[in-house]
Amino acid sequence: MSFTLDKTKPTIEISNVKDNKHYPETKIVDFIITDVNLDHNQVEVTRNGKKYNIDEEFVIETNQYENSIAKLTHEFNKECEKNCDDKEQEGNYEVTVLAKDKAGNKTEKTIQFTIDKKDPVITIDHHIRSHINSEKLNKQGINQAIPILLTEVNVKQKNVTVEHVRLNGKKDVYRDEEIGQWVQDDKREDRYQFLIHDRFFDGMAYTQLRLKQRIFLEKR
Repeated sequence: MSFTLDKTKPTIEISNVKDNKHYPETKIVDFIITDVNLDHNQVEVTRNGKKYNIDEEFVIETNQYENSIAKLTHEFNKECEKNCDDKEQEGNYEVTVLAKDKAGNKTEKTIQFTIDKKDPVITIDHHIRSHINSEKLNKQGINQAIPILLTEVNVKQKNVTVEHVRLNGKKDVYRDEEIGQWVQDDKREDRYQFLIHDRFFDGMAYTQLRLKQRIFLEKR
């Protein structure tokens, strides 16, 4: 009679992606499980909360009396050619890897990451002619005259700068909270509008005004 005493849990390694990170490109991910007595290996994935199928299977390298290695490689965000609702396969991924050996020892590991290849959409428009007085500007409303809109789900940072040029050529630069504030659309989580303070232009009368709006975004 013989038996094997095994108190060691399998180890799981997930390479090339990190938990809660954003990536602007396709990621090829390796799932590696090591244990002396491998038995059951499983990878479960969801994308945007829905089941995501992985067709590849674990390839096992068996080593007697030493750790055996089970490895699975999958390319996330590879372009889907048919039977998919999103050809680019972008989105928020949640990956759970489960490993169990013949002695019943279990290990589970879960990570989340996002693949987003689309650039933010920034709309900065204005409906002001070359000259306008404060009465007309106040009547029209500054945010109707100069709408600043942003469409992006994964925004890390966003900044607005306005440059005011005086008649003598001197420049005043205003940023963010001096100018206004970002407001998120309550119906769309990917839509923002920058609202300029109503009295922002007070004290700028009888000057030439050149607006330079700049939005910087970083998604990684």
